Amino acid sequence: MVMVYTPGKKFECVELKQVQFKLLIDENGQQYLLMYDLGQQYLYGVQHKKRDRPDFSYIDEVIHIEEEPQRKSIFQNLSRINLS
Repeated sequence: MVMVYTPGKKFECVELKQVQFKLLIDENGQQYLLMYDLGQQYLYGVQHKKRDRPDFSYIDEVIHIEEEPQRKSIFQNLSRINLS
């Protein structure tokens, strides 16, 4: 059971499946969300609009991913830093 609390509301839920995400950023500062769901991969654009709340827009299904080993380790180290 998963209890999710928001201001004024409580949601009692059961987790059906675990989904994995990666937050990506390009050289222009554009953010993307890479989502892994049941063996499929999807790419979403991320825009921060009202009150810095993210807005996600579906781009397409991902057919291939390449990660540079050197950059991968740098970004893994950066992802461990708490940015808040």
